[in-house]
Amino acid sequence: VRPEHDRFNPRQWWLAAGCLSAVIILGLAGDSSGLLGPFLALAALCFLTALCVRPAALGLSRLLLGLWSRRVHVLINLKEMQRYIGDIQVALGALLIAVATAIGIGVMVDSFRASFTEMLTMRLEGDWFLQKDGDGFDRADLQVIQAHPTVAMLLTYGERTAWVTHRDVRDRITVGYISELDASVRRRYGFEQQIGDGEVMVSEPLAKRFTASVGDRIRLHTESASMTLRVVHIFRDYGRASPRVLMDQRVARELLDRTPMDRAFITMAQGDDREAMMALAAKQSWQIQSQTGLRTLALNVFDRTFVVTDALTAVGLIVAVMGLYNAITALQLKRDREFRLLRAIGFTARDLMRMSVVQSVWLAAIALILALPLGLGIAWMLCDQINPRAFGWSIPLRPSIAAMAKPILFGLIVAPLAGWLPALRWVGERAHKGQYAIRQDDE
Repeated sequence: VRPEHDRFNPRQWWLAAGCLSAVIILGLAGDSSGLLGPFLALAALCFLTALCVRPAALGLSRLLLGLWSRRVHVLINLKEMQRYIGDIQVALGALLIAVATAIGIGVMVDSFRASFTEMLTMRLEGDWFLQKDGDGFDRADLQVIQAHPTVAMLLTYGERTAWVTHRDVRDRITVGYISELDASVRRRYGFEQQIGDGEVMVSEPLAKRFTASVGDRIRLHTESASMTLRVVHIFRDYGRASPRVLMDQRVARELLDRTPMDRAFITMAQGDDREAMMALAAKQSWQIQSQTGLRTLALNVFDRTFVVTDALTAVGLIVAVMGLYNAITALQLKRDREFRLLRAIGFTARDLMRMSVVQSVWLAAIALILALPLGLGIAWMLCDQINPRAFGWSIPLRPSIAAMAKPILFGLIVAPLAGWLPALRWVGERAHKGQYAIRQDDE
């Protein structure tokens, strides 16, 4: 019989679950710009799911007892699982949170990468990217590029800074201007409609910083000019946390005293002459990079950025498994008298090890089943709450099978080992001490 303080108390469980649920609701419904609320909600969600391990294990064991009560090994396993679940509840909760964190981060990274790849595909439609330091491309440079026989389309881009005032917020932002905001350029930023003279596209960080939405009017001003523009589209701007507006160069000239163009995007006609374009850039001392190369470089940088995250996630999983192993080892020592009794009534060493493995797999399976919805909840909070508040970027949640399957498969592989190794150690120690010998029928 378990001590009174170690028994499952439904009233205390519901009280704790209610408090954690309140923290989740308040954390998500609070200040829409702060990060403390979402992180508190995330921690509360993890603890709430970990609390569900014990009642889930008890409920499952009662259900299985009604189905397989005539099988002695199953009956003993289920009874022992009910009796000792409290001893390894913390270790199972740690495994659950570690696996769920791996799932959540994996789904978030995969969703981020998919959206980032889509953005690169849209923005890098052309063939070549040119950049000139200093004052940028002058009229003679542009004439040289346009005179090249394989150049089909040329777009130039530049940036200056200005001030934006909106809803009592005033801050410096980046003004990006393009030689012509035609349909192909608008499509690169996810907008198909025509843009008028008094209209502008803004990035997500700007919309977040100034609480601006489509249809709002924002005031841009410099030392020499000021204008009010209507927001017609909010575009994703991954990799740039600073606010940015995008407009036609003709409109930018009314606001800025100078509009130098230091970047050029070139689309080649059929029969792209790579060597000729490289030679032209080298002759003019321009920096040149193919759009395909830029895309590959950007994705490589993205992947390297999250290598450390993957490593830390793996360390968390390993630590959780070690905790589960230590908890089961301590439990085996606690059950020493029980195992001796089972040996005395005819259970073999193999039977005892099988019982330990089955119990570990059952309990770990419950934790892993709960880890899946928790992992998706973590991914949703990272994509929909934390990233927009931290960087101003929205990331559509796109669950992937690989991101969810790898941590769960890892847990299913190590769970039998976590039960088998302590049992093997217990049997070996008892055999070494001469308390019993493993007979031939154990083989």
